[in-house]
Parts: sequence; structure tokens; C-alpha cells
Amino acid sequence: MIRGIGIFLIVLLVTAVAFSPLIFSSVRLAQEAQTCQQKFEEVKTFFADSQSFITSDQWQSWQSREQTCATSFYTWDATYTAYLRYVPFLDDVMARVYPQWRPLLHTARTYFPLFSEFIQEYPIIAGIDAASDSGKTNEKRYILAFENNTELRPTGGFLGSYAYVVFRNGKIAEFTVDDIYNPDGQLQGYVEPPAPIKNYLYQAGGWHLRDSNWNPNFPEAAQTMAWFFERGGYQQIDGIGIMTLSTVQDALKIVGDVYLPDYSQTISADTLYAFVQSQTEQQFFPGASNKKDVLGALSRAVLRKLVDLSIEQRIQLIDIFFHRLKTKDILFWAKDPQLQQVIEKHGWDGGIRQQTCDTTVTSRCRADLIYIVEANVGINKTNCCIDRTAHLDLWFNDDETATSSVKLNYENHNPVTPQPPKFYGGGYRNYLRLIKNPDATLESVTMNGALLSPKTIDVESDPKLNIQSYGFISDVGGGDKGDVTVLFSHQKWLDYTSPQSYELTILKQPGLETNEYVLTIHLPKHTLVSMGSIAGLTISQSTSNTMELRGTIESDQKISFMILPN
Repeated sequence: MIRGIGIFLIVLLVTAVAFSPLIFSSVRLAQEAQTCQQKFEEVKTFFADSQSFITSDQWQSWQSREQTCATSFYTWDATYTAYLRYVPFLDDVMARVYPQWRPLLHTARTYFPLFSEFIQEYPIIAGIDAASDSGKTNEKRYILAFENNTELRPTGGFLGSYAYVVFRNGKIAEFTVDDIYNPDGQLQGYVEPPAPIKNYLYQAGGWHLRDSNWNPNFPEAAQTMAWFFERGGYQQIDGIGIMTLSTVQDALKIVGDVYLPDYSQTISADTLYAFVQSQTEQQFFPGASNKKDVLGALSRAVLRKLVDLSIEQRIQLIDIFFHRLKTKDILFWAKDPQLQQVIEKHGWDGGIRQQTCDTTVTSRCRADLIYIVEANVGINKTNCCIDRTAHLDLWFNDDETATSSVKLNYENHNPVTPQPPKFYGGGYRNYLRLIKNPDATLESVTMNGALLSPKTIDVESDPKLNIQSYGFISDVGGGDKGDVTVLFSHQKWLDYTSPQSYELTILKQPGLETNEYVLTIHLPKHTLVSMGSIAGLTISQSTSNTMELRGTIESDQKISFMILPN
């Protein structure tokens, strides 16, 4: 699953190959499909027989024929519009003649429009745009970073390793997997880190690549990551992608167990983390090849199995890919503004947006935001075993002001003493940030019943995004529980003389699996509430002036309702 978009395109290509004879009945398309199928057989043989990694001559030879299939993509894309016209007929045919193909048809119908959209950007992605027309070599260089969300960081998890992919005039010319400490060790000079990194990660030596994903706004974090990679010896980076450990584990559940001959071990989704962690920590020092070696072996094993997936497995893999895009466990950023615009359009960039109201219902509207961002600064892997519940309370007061609170209940299921592999377990030292609109005034922070000193709270403003961040340290020991309550006030927030809408956007942090939310709305007695969108939550309790919504949030959600004079 380490090839990101490349694997996704290959899976969709296989889908198109399977369907072209049935749907389009075109001799030319069938011939193209056969050519591409032969290509897949060749790569299957290569990965089965070769002991080298992806930079071998055989791999280069296979990649030289990639353009044939890329051209076929355009052909299939062009015919897809016509195919859509006959979907009802095809559904009926599939039900009676080819029932086993109906799931594939459904998947194609669901995802092919997105695939078609990105095909239009393929020349930009692969470096076959204007520069190649002049006969000059055109390269596009990408980083796919793997983030370990058992050690949570703002964009998903600790940056432990990455894949480097180079497209040259439309073909993959380089593909390597490496340890983040290798380019990190090439950095020259001192880089001033953000204050929390300096204060809590004890980096007296400056800011490093491994902690470059500190900004919770991923497009900005990705640009910082690209800058560090370039300082670490790479040429201009054209795009950054991230993928969390949870995503890789999900993919392994579909791909199945993989055998690593170099280690004489079979790895499953359940044993992946423990194996990689134990292997990479043996005799570890910055620049050691442990992590690179084990990731290389794992990558080869997974890629060998990918070409043998059944239709059902391919469908499941595509579903996982899009589900993890929704949960923000896969994110992308592109230097090219046209490509970045497409990524942003689908919400795959992990960006924080300025909050604006939908004024089509009423011109009187209040937009609100809450983003809870955690960063494990304890240098351990405790996030595997942390449960949390977020209680959000909104009081709309009689005097047209408002009060809001965020209460977080934590339960640390880790053992008190870390257990093998190293750094597993122990206390959860969390740099917690609450991001709100700037019209919210921080009143207090209470931790386990004790009031936190304002001197220990970091306040940061971002006028461009129109947000304000409040950050502080929260500790929950192994086997212990803890809570944090943050109270805000909002002056002259609402006018109850006429209908007014309220829209609350709850952003989900990458790397967090599921968070339970409880939202309670308290209204003045002289008002009524008319619910609009409550995606992700259900009404669990309701009285004349109080409404409680509860549920699990896996992705960004917007909740809206109308406040009406009574």
C-alpha cells in the first residue's frame, strides 16, 4: 500500500481491463487491455523472482511500457461518459447474466468519476506536460510519508519513514523507501523550532524533519516537510502525501498475511506494528539501515501480493482507500496550484478553512469552529490504547451572549511500565490544542479539577485562516484517567428578535480512530430550535430548551440549526 496514488491507479486499471470486453465490446480496447494484462504478468514474475528492489534494470524495463497503459486510461475515460447512459441496462444484464460482476460495476460507478477527474491531471502528476513537448526532461518528485499514529502528531503520527517517487516524462524512474533519520541527518545549521517542540520535545539542537508535521493545517505542514526534505538533500519536491499506520493495517487485512524470507516471519495486520517496531529498535542509531531494510522487505512482499488480488479484494482495497481519505488518514498536497485545487475540492488536503455561513436560508447566521488537536510529546507509543470522549456544551444566554465549553475525558489503558517493544506503554504526555474562531475568549482551563495558570497556555493567532489556538500540556498516567475542561465566552453573539442560524464545524484530527462526541445545546426559554444538519450525531435527549446529540465522528462534520423567537 506504499505506492499511494500509483496503486490506486493500477487497481482502477485492472477494473477497466476486466470491464472493457463486457461493456464496450471494442476490439481495439480489448487489445489494449490484453497488452496491459501482459504487463501485469511481467511485474508479477519480477516481484516473485527478483531479490533486488525497485531500482533494478528489470523494473526500469517494465516501467518503460507504462505509457501504453496510461494512454489506455484516456481511452477508457472518454468512453465512460457513454457507458453511464447504459447503467440501468447493464445493471439488469449483470443481475441476470453476470451477478458476480455487480459489485465491481457498483465500485466502477462510484469511483470512476473521481478517477476520470484525476486522469485529466495525469500530465501534471507524471511530468508529461509542456516541458516534455520541447524534448526536455521533465521530472516530478513526490514524498509519501508513513505516519505512526500510535505516537500521535498533528497531521496523523510520528514521521518514521517515507517513499520517494520520481516521474520522468510520464514514467516512474525512481522509487525508494527510506528511514526519516537519513535525510534528517543531512540538515545543516540550526532551524528554530516552534516553542512547544522546543519546550516539550527537548530539541535544544533545533527543528528536525521528523517533527516537521507540527502544523495542524496540512497544506502548510506539507510545505514545511517539503522544505526539510530539500534541505536534507532532495531536489524540489512537487508533492507530499501521508498515510497512517492504521491505513496500512487495513490494507493488510485485505491483502492477507505476507511472508518475509529475510526474517523468516509471517506478518499480519495485527502483528505489523510490533514486528516493525522491534526490528527497527534493534541496535538503532541515526543513519542505521534497520528500518530501511525491514520496510524494503515488507514493501516487496506486499507488492508481490497486490498483483494476485481477486476482484473482491480489489474492490475492498479501493473502498479502504476512499474511506481513509474521508477519515483524513490519507492526505495530499501538490505544489502545482491546478492539481492542489482538485485535491482541495474533494477535501483530501486536510486544510483548515475560514468558516462561512450558508446564507441561503437566512442572512443572519453565526459560523463556529472546534478543532481538538493532540500531539504525543512523551516519545512513546501510548496512542494505541487511549480512549477519549469530548463533551461540547453551548449556552445561548438571555443577554445575547454565549458560553461554550469543551470537556475531554481520557482513559489510558497502557501499562504503567513500558513493555517490549521499546517505548510501548506508560504515561500519555499530550500537547493539547483547541482551535476556535477568534471571537471566542478563553476564560479558564481546568485539569483534573485544578485551575491551570494562564502562563502555561500558549495562544497563537492565524489571521489568514481566522482562527485562534490555545495549547497546553496534559498528562494521563499509565492505567489512569484524566479530564480537561476549557471554557470560552462569546460577547453579543446572537440576536433573538428574528430567526438566526448557527453552524458548528467539528474537524477530525488525522490519525485518531474514532472519537465519541456529546453535544449539548442550552437555549433561552423564549426561543425554539429547529434542527438542520446533524451529520454523524443523533439526538439522544431533548427538552423544551435543552438538546443533547451524541455519536462517533470519523470525519469532519457540520452541525446546523435555527434559533427561533418564541
